[in-house]
Amino acid sequence: KGGAKFDELAKQSKDPGSAANGGDLDWAPATHYVPEFAGALQALQNDDFSARGQIDLARVAQLLPNTLRIREGTEITSGKVQLEFTSHLDNNQRQWDAKLQTSDLSASDHGRPVTWERPLEIRLAAHQEANGIVMEQLSCDASFLQASAQGTLDAGQLVLQGDLNQLAQELDRFIDLGD
Repeated sequence: KGGAKFDELAKQSKDPGSAANGGDLDWAPATHYVPEFAGALQALQNDDFSARGQIDLARVAQLLPNTLRIREGTEITSGKVQLEFTSHLDNNQRQWDAKLQTSDLSASDHGRPVTWERPLEIRLAAHQEANGIVMEQLSCDASFLQASAQGTLDAGQLVLQGDLNQLAQELDRFIDLGD
């Protein structure tokens, strides 16, 4: 907003939980969460693992058309969300790598084909150091948004360039955004 710093804008917020701290929500210890979530957080910090998955967007849209607000007369015919996540030790530091990619979103709108070939790709590389998490790379690439970030929570850099009108135009071809 006009080059203002986030913490200065946050202090003007009416949010009693974060305004006084410049928008900082602070970290909650694992004991504040349900045991299953606390266990998952511990695994992220201590265990080596790899997870990969894929979501069939056509099937999800078929199961949840009203929840997703699929446009009347529109049928999602294909689309994928792919997710990869790894956690491992590298030179005695916990390393995390993640990738989320959507692809090949296609639909039929009253018999007319509609496609959105590469709506979104997000990549993350981070590691744990003694003083906290260091983000080596966070990037987002889409027709409506380019973003990159690196650094720590205390000293990081985030660059965003987005076009919400472009996002609305892309989404409006598939879902009912309302008036």
